[in-house]
Amino acid sequence: MTNILFSCARNEGPFLLEWTVFHRLIGFDRIILFTNDNTDGSDDLLKVLNDRGLIEHHTHSPTEAPQLAAAQTAMQAGMFSEGDWVMWLDLDEFLNIHIGDGKLDDLTQRFDHAGGVALNWRTFGSSGHQTWPGRQIAPDFCMASARQFFVNAQVKTLFRYGPHIESLYVHRPTFNSLEFLEGIGPFIGGDGSPVAEEFYLGKRRSGTPIQKTLAKRRFFKIAQVNHYAVRTPDMYERRKARGLGDRYKGDTTVRHDDEYFARNDRNNFEDTSILRYLPRLNVELEKLIQDPEIASALSKIT
Repeated sequence: MTNILFSCARNEGPFLLEWTVFHRLIGFDRIILFTNDNTDGSDDLLKVLNDRGLIEHHTHSPTEAPQLAAAQTAMQAGMFSEGDWVMWLDLDEFLNIHIGDGKLDDLTQRFDHAGGVALNWRTFGSSGHQTWPGRQIAPDFCMASARQFFVNAQVKTLFRYGPHIESLYVHRPTFNSLEFLEGIGPFIGGDGSPVAEEFYLGKRRSGTPIQKTLAKRRFFKIAQVNHYAVRTPDMYERRKARGLGDRYKGDTTVRHDDEYFARNDRNNFEDTSILRYLPRLNVELEKLIQDPEIASALSKIT
């Protein structure tokens, strides 16, 4: 059994090292990362991280939606094994565990009877920054939305892999049938109790049944996913230029516009819970930054 973090990215160079080190620190054994069409100079860093064993980097040139293509490729190539714990997090998402020592094992051991754990977003704003300060996990980057903000109804799911999994999507897996519940166990919400029945019937996104009870249940009790949806205005411009990972090439759909930024730049409450990891994170990052190859690769990112 392995703890696997899966993701698909494009032109995410400024965030790669911190995101990778953070999730290795909390207990992911493998980080499988697919990228396509990078133009920001991040390929050198990805190669070094792959050579150091910190990630498993795969490049692809999808003719369909990149996220869909990456997930299908990974499953067909047998990158996951039955019993593995798997989670899909984007480069703007950090798993923030509130129980125990804040490690992945604290979740998987507590819920070893479960098929998975569905954890809500908490949307973070720019904290007043106009330009990117260079780090995401920092004391001056802790302003967030109210927990009841409707966007936080969305979840990211840590789940056991097996034959019952039909497909992967960024928010949750979909299932071949519901019969697996008898042998795998229920999915648990962020408050530690079983999710609503509608969750199992959902496809792709899964917030609707959770949104109905967002204000009534303590969905952030055991863990949350810190979602830095807009970061800062300059980095948001990069996000707009990257395009949408769930869309085919040539799709002109616009999601990340000024309205999206205004809606998600939420700086209503301070949430410093992720700073519990900061001392260890700083130590590990400093070690890697002293590596000449990593330092050289970082200098090439634009």
